[in-house]
Amino acid sequence: MPSVSSVELTNTFDDWRTRTNDIVTIINAANSADPASAITFANSEGGFAVNTITTNSVTGTLMTGTRLVLTGGNVNFTSANVASAGNVHQVHVLGGTSIDVSTTADADSSIANTFIFNSKINLNGQKFVSGASDINLQGATISNLGSVAKLTSTAVTGGDVSFTNPRISITSSVGSLTISSGTQDFSGATIASALLTPYTARAGTVEASNVVVNGAGFLVSTNSVALGVDVGTSNVGIGKFTEVSTNITSEKRPTSSKGRLHVRTDFSAGSAAATAVEASADELVLEGNTAVGLTLLANNASNTHIAFGDPDNTDVGGLIYNHATDDLHIVNEGANTAIFQNNFGGALQIAGGDTLGTTAGKLHVNVGSTDATTGLFVDSNDADQKAISVSASQTTMNVFQIDSTTLTTGSAIGIHDNSADTGARNILNIDQDHVDATGGIALNVKTDGMLGVNITQNKASAKALAVSTTTAHSVNLAEFIDDGDCSGNTVFIRSDSTTATQKTLEVANSSASLFTVVAGGKVGINDNAPDYTLDITGTVRTTSDAFFNNDVYVATKIVHEGDTDTKILFGTNNIDFVTEDELQLKLDSSTSYLYHNGNERFRTDASGVVVSGNVYVTESIVHWADTDTKISFTDNNIHFQTQGENKIVIGTESLILYYDGNQKLETATGGISVTGTIVASGSSVCANGIECRLRVLDESGNALNTC
Repeated sequence: MPSVSSVELTNTFDDWRTRTNDIVTIINAANSADPASAITFANSEGGFAVNTITTNSVTGTLMTGTRLVLTGGNVNFTSANVASAGNVHQVHVLGGTSIDVSTTADADSSIANTFIFNSKINLNGQKFVSGASDINLQGATISNLGSVAKLTSTAVTGGDVSFTNPRISITSSVGSLTISSGTQDFSGATIASALLTPYTARAGTVEASNVVVNGAGFLVSTNSVALGVDVGTSNVGIGKFTEVSTNITSEKRPTSSKGRLHVRTDFSAGSAAATAVEASADELVLEGNTAVGLTLLANNASNTHIAFGDPDNTDVGGLIYNHATDDLHIVNEGANTAIFQNNFGGALQIAGGDTLGTTAGKLHVNVGSTDATTGLFVDSNDADQKAISVSASQTTMNVFQIDSTTLTTGSAIGIHDNSADTGARNILNIDQDHVDATGGIALNVKTDGMLGVNITQNKASAKALAVSTTTAHSVNLAEFIDDGDCSGNTVFIRSDSTTATQKTLEVANSSASLFTVVAGGKVGINDNAPDYTLDITGTVRTTSDAFFNNDVYVATKIVHEGDTDTKILFGTNNIDFVTEDELQLKLDSSTSYLYHNGNERFRTDASGVVVSGNVYVTESIVHWADTDTKISFTDNNIHFQTQGENKIVIGTESLILYYDGNQKLETATGGISVTGTIVASGSSVCANGIECRLRVLDESGNALNTC
């Protein structure tokens, strides 16, 4: 039986059929005895069939069959033309096989007019080598092509190259995207992270895109550059940048731009010289030679915002203009901290505790209960200028007013001066400078429950209060008036000086002291240095009572005015008290005398007192400095007491003796009454040899009498 060494691929089906018939003829000649068991046999349709070929090498020309089983071995289709392979369930093309049609003459193999359904083509890291032929993917869905190094597309005659909802990812700077001439429709397309080398875009719209300029770039209007990009600084200039407009062919960037975005109507310096910009505020620069502004437009019922954000809060600060109320809000840490309003012709309110109230003035400052700061602080460092100046035109209203309802230990106004300068300055200066303002008060203090004015002067050589005038006053220069039913002093003056002669109060005229009070407690009238508690130079007269809590010195007598026979006479170691010219009381160096109708009734001597006549006591005779030891008198009773307890009580009929406040013995009509035991000392008591009925016991209860 002849062997089949190879099967030659042919270019056409007729060639393949002719060669196959030749092979069959040869094989059938060798198997004419049993055609059914042979490799090929004729069938009823006028053709032939191949049963099974088991071989390592098959060479033939014309082969037709229903089933071709190739197990192992090498099937070489070199130069063969496979017009139709039917349904090929699984084909593995090993690396040793080359399908290369880049050059037709060098083609090792070719696949033509073949349909591949539901199959995978695994190139195992290899590549397709394209040639002049076309790959028609019409109607195909390509889910993932992986990384495509180069894709060249030519428009189909009569149509376009159409990509529906594609995603093209360019991840390398190597290579480029080439768009041929003509109109390319990218409607609805999104190009993300694309790198576009020099190109020209005309009559188109670019939306929601990032534009990266690798070289100097610019946008032009009909007569000048409208926008320029400085690649070196990444600055964008809009408007008047003459270096680009006049030198567009050589200078393509706005080198005079001073901000990341610089909009210039004209040079602020009035020439072509650029003005420097603060580095910390150069992200956006608006420049002009006259007026410069920024406009934000909104409808009449909405807000216009300028937000200040950070990585933690997108609008932690900002400006908000409310077009409905025409108020401008300043926001810090997400809350209103100040508001400019059109109230009162324009007003500013500063929030307290992140809260705004009803504006009550041109400047309204709120201080919240937890703000922990001063409401208004002025730090003034200009030596010859005012810190606060108020030019007031009020007539019936206060120029400055403080209303306080919650003060405890604080002050409504506190002024603190810590300057060591010795100049003549006024800590508080009130200068009323018009002579016709006769109805006013320069300083008015009214209190309903507290001290009106308190002055503490700690400088020894400085006055605490000085009132002076060079005008001949027709009224009191100073007044202290208490119009109420007072229970306190109208004026109180105290000096704690330890120098007795130090003046505490002095009233003087232009030539002499009229009234002097010294720290030692002495008062001088017409006496500048009093030696006595009251030292008066001149005549003294009182038309009412005179009260003295200390010594009063007189030369001879004190006489009742208008009743000269009533008087007190003073002699050497002698005082006489006289009424109606009769002696009533006499005091000498050793003895006091009391008189009645000119007769002596009472006199003291070395042993006590001498009474001429009776001594009448209303209630008690009390021991001096021992008030619970006394003799008390009541109606028909006399009580003798020590330590506040009765010891003897004498009444109209009886006498009672007490011990420790308890009655022990009382006299009665028939004798005495004893409460308790009678204790006697000595021998037994007997009467006429008859044993007495009274037994006397000692303190231990032993009988003292034996009768």
